[in-house]
Amino acid sequence: MHNITTFTICLALMLIVSCKTTEQVQREKIVDTLSSRVVKLQKDNADLSFAVNDLQEKLSQFQGKKGEEEYKQKELTQEIVNRIRADLEILHEGLVSLRKDQEATKKEMQEQKAYIAQVVSTLGKISGTPVATGSSKKKATIFEDAISLYGSGKCDQAVVKFKTHIDSAKASNNEKATALHHIGICEHKQKNYDTSIVSLSKLVTNYPKSQRVPEAFFYLGKNFLEKGQKSEAKQAFEEVIKRSPKSKLGESTRKILKTL
Repeated sequence: MHNITTFTICLALMLIVSCKTTEQVQREKIVDTLSSRVVKLQKDNADLSFAVNDLQEKLSQFQGKKGEEEYKQKELTQEIVNRIRADLEILHEGLVSLRKDQEATKKEMQEQKAYIAQVVSTLGKISGTPVATGSSKKKATIFEDAISLYGSGKCDQAVVKFKTHIDSAKASNNEKATALHHIGICEHKQKNYDTSIVSLSKLVTNYPKSQRVPEAFFYLGKNFLEKGQKSEAKQAFEEVIKRSPKSKLGESTRKILKTL
């Protein structure tokens, strides 16, 4: 009986010891798991801190480079401004010098003219006959110069002179009509179709009886064709035939009309 009791007590003690050992093992596992998580969190935290520091460093470098570029850009801009100012000063000095030279040349020319006039007058007195101071050849007018330039194919120069003559009070209606005719043809050749239309329209409107009108309508038609305005071109070509039916210009116009 005593032995049974002793065995029972030992068994109970073993069970109690065994239960504590299992609970302790579970706790140790939980502790190990938590420790692993803490280590992982610490590692993740360290990686995150490193990434943040890296980003901050890159941001600082970018801001530094940006500031440096802005500073260089300002320096470059200021340098360009300084160069422009220096160039302007040089140009101004050159302009002042040029004006002085012009004034000196003008004064010298006036003195030379006065001297020549004096010499001519003296020669006239010595010979007993008046001496002409100008050229015996008649000076060409602006209109004549323009006609000569137009005939030489120098349209740009001719147009300038024709326009100057048109504004002159001395220009006759016939000269104005001729000038507008030549200007319009020059502008057509230069492919300035809109301005050519304006010039030729002025001719046919202001000087309808001019002999230049048929050809003006012919070039008006060509201008409208170039602009793709076939209806307006046809009307202009019909005016050519109406005003000059038997001329070579009329025959050429009929051929064009057949193609429209």
